[in-house]
Amino acid sequence: MRDQRALVSSLRLLSLVHGLNFQASCRVGWLNYDDFYIPEIAEKIDIRNDYLNWMNSRLHPMSRRESPILFCEYPFLFDPQAKMLLLRCDATRQMRTRDILNPDYGMFTEFPDTRRIWFKEGALEAAATYVLIGEALGVSGGV
Repeated sequence: MRDQRALVSSLRLLSLVHGLNFQASCRVGWLNYDDFYIPEIAEKIDIRNDYLNWMNSRLHPMSRRESPILFCEYPFLFDPQAKMLLLRCDATRQMRTRDILNPDYGMFTEFPDTRRIWFKEGALEAAATYVLIGEALGVSGGV
């Protein structure tokens, strides 16, 4: 637990230094962007899982107690390879959400006049499925 608090404190300090280094009034930072990269993060944590937990914590802030350290809150630590993995993970999540919202999937129906979708009457999906879709849309800011 003490190690975890020390890590959180270190990450917050790095975030502060990063912010000061690249603030708008400073034309050139003292440190380069890659000075903040920690390539070992990709070896030590499951970046996809961290990303999904981070997205979930944005929807349910109380869930943070279970996972106090989310490295996605400190994106400046990720090297380009790790950031590409995050982008792929987000793109996959968005594509799946769009697929589910497609009227051909059967959960929603589209009104051609307004191009809006609504719950399809008589759909066989459980209510919990709609809740999950709503949460996914809330995290993504809509589609």
